[in-house]
This record gives sequence, structure tokens and C-alpha cells, in this order.
Amino acid sequence: MYVYFRRGYYAKWVGGARESAHYMTKKGYSKGVSNAVAEESFKNHSLLARAIAEEEYGLREEILARPRKAGLYSGLSNMLGGIVPLIPYFLPLPIFTSVILSVIFAGVALAITAFIIAILASLRVKQKITEMILVGLGTAGATYIIGRAVSMILGIHVG
Repeated sequence: MYVYFRRGYYAKWVGGARESAHYMTKKGYSKGVSNAVAEESFKNHSLLARAIAEEEYGLREEILARPRKAGLYSGLSNMLGGIVPLIPYFLPLPIFTSVILSVIFAGVALAITAFIIAILASLRVKQKITEMILVGLGTAGATYIIGRAVSMILGIHVG
């Protein structure tokens, strides 16, 4: 069985408990801990999956101490993110100008969010911003196209 570990600029193929223990020893773990973790993780594949998630992606299992507070923050940030693209429509502007400004505001909001995520997760900032903007605006564009197609199919005129 082969597992691919990657973090930053290095990559290493390891296979089997012995090779995994050797890899962990090279990473700075003691030989005893490395052997114990490697053997146990290959007996229990969920432990191996967790080790890969932690090593390759930096993911750690966390228990939320205050789920209501986390939910409140999540809800407020979603509301704020939803209001940002609507701001131009509340201004006395022509509709075409409002659409353009809405797309720009959404792109800026996505870029700021991506910047914060990239800094906190130690990711490449430019790549994360590009990804968030393309996915966010691409999804909005696809939704618009689907909405227009459905309105034409059903014969509903909006606007």
C-alpha cells in the first residue's frame, strides 16, 4: 500500500508500516513513537486517513467549544456576504451600472475572503484569490444562465 505525503515543496512516497515509521523518524519523531503510530495506523485505516489529512492538507479534527457562537458567526458572515453584491441596487444608479458594480463588489468580497483564508491556512494567496473569484463568479454566471433558460422555457418575463 502506498501513501503520498506532500507539504510545501517536498514530496515523499512511503509504503507499508516500516517505511512509514522511517518517514516519521526522519520528520523528527522518536523511533518508538514512529513504529507505534505506523503499525497502529496500518491496522486501522481511519487513523491512516486522519494522518494523511493532517500531513498532506494540514487538516485537524476540532471540537467546537461553542457551537451556537460558531453558528452565529457563520450566519452573520453569510448575511454580510449576501448583502455586499446588493449594495449597488439600493443606490440611484441605472440598472446596467448596478449590475457591473454588483459583480465588482462580489469579486472584491471574494478576494478579501480568499486573502484571509490563504493567510490563515498558509496557502498561496494569488492562487486562492484566483480560485475563489473564478468559482464564485462562475457559479453566479451559471445560475444566471440557468434562470434565463428556465424563464424562457416557462415563458416568464422578468424585468
